[in-house]
Amino acid sequence: MYITFVLTIFRRQPSQATPLNIARYRKAVNIALWVQGTLVVCYLPFVVVVAITPQRGITLPIHLATQYTGSVVYLNSSLNPLLYCWNMREVRQAVKVTLRQLFCQSS
Repeated sequence: MYITFVLTIFRRQPSQATPLNIARYRKAVNIALWVQGTLVVCYLPFVVVVAITPQRGITLPIHLATQYTGSVVYLNSSLNPLLYCWNMREVRQAVKVTLRQLFCQSS
């Protein structure tokens, strides 16, 4: 009985077309491209260094390059929230509210 109730609530009639919000779709695609682009920029140097390591062997420059590019890979995790805050108004507002509450309570 409950399942029938839920199905009737979410059932759409063929005449009720969902309007496509092009501006919202473009914004979502834009955010996804920024996040994916950042992922590629952060991971590509590490992948290149790891790919040339078997050919060249582990030398001091390759070891240092592995360490630095590994740090850039970890930096990607810190950049993603910043990208979401920069591109999404709702997330930016939620962060502002949270920071205000955090700093007002600590004072």
